[in-house]
Amino acid sequence: MGWFSEIWRTRAQDWSFGSVGPAGTELVPDEQYVSVNLREFHIADVRLGRQRLYGTVTSSCSVVRRAGGRAESIVVTTPGVLRDVDPDNLDRVVTGTTRLLGPVPYRGGGIDLELGLFTVPSRDLLGPYLNLLEQAASLAGVGLVAKDAGIVGLVKEGLNTILAGRSGPELEIGLAHTFDQPVTGTYAVIRTERSPSREMPAYQPGHGLRWSDGNTVAEPYIVFSIDADQRREDWPDIPNLADAYDQLRIVAERGDLVGATELLAAFRRMAVFSSGLLARDGERLYDLIRSEIARAFPTTATGTRTGRPGLPPLAELDPFDATKS
Repeated sequence: MGWFSEIWRTRAQDWSFGSVGPAGTELVPDEQYVSVNLREFHIADVRLGRQRLYGTVTSSCSVVRRAGGRAESIVVTTPGVLRDVDPDNLDRVVTGTTRLLGPVPYRGGGIDLELGLFTVPSRDLLGPYLNLLEQAASLAGVGLVAKDAGIVGLVKEGLNTILAGRSGPELEIGLAHTFDQPVTGTYAVIRTERSPSREMPAYQPGHGLRWSDGNTVAEPYIVFSIDADQRREDWPDIPNLADAYDQLRIVAERGDLVGATELLAAFRRMAVFSSGLLARDGERLYDLIRSEIARAFPTTATGTRTGRPGLPPLAELDPFDATKS
């Protein structure tokens, strides 16, 4: 762990962390798509005179890549309700899902997560700077990127420049943790010291955290979830696949069977070995497109190919429906 480890060493405490929802299930390698989602957070009792603040959530999630090594997803987000807010009105609960990771194929191994909620004075153009970092992180987060990718380093450097300062930015609550054997479920980190005699509170979406005695958790906290699914709904947005399919459609529309056949073979390799799809789903997607190619270039009894070439938009295909492959 460590892209803001220095901040952790100087500001973090032994905060409470654990599950706050029903028991989940252990992730299965090469069978599921995993995502990490920010569900809710609460900040309170922040006072920096009359200085207006930016509330900023930052996260770094890394998982094992199919090609080996680890890939990383970085998120920098400033919710609208916390942009340039008056400190006197900062005590609030913010709900709504923010995607921190995925969905991406789970290849096995642990999930490294660093998650922090900061309040940053808006002086010296820090607000616009955070907006720029948010945009840069979103570019890096289109898909998982190698940990040593250039844009990742630039975003980290920019965050450290702001957050490592000693004259204003405050870590309200945060977590640095490795899920060695990831289990789905809802988790929370709370700015209160761990106590062996006190259980973690329960979480109700939209209603926050409550202790066993019914009292609402007043301390700052972050609630997030680890989720798994058999589908990846945004699969048509996987850049390499979308680009390759566009080329295949262009060749098919020209009536070039030889070119379409060659591109189809290349597409199969790309889909099966894609970093964004499980192998089984890449194979199903290939089978669907192969069927569409056959329909676009039908063969008559005399061996003459007839018909009007053309392939449907990629989003109309469904590699997650086994009955269609």
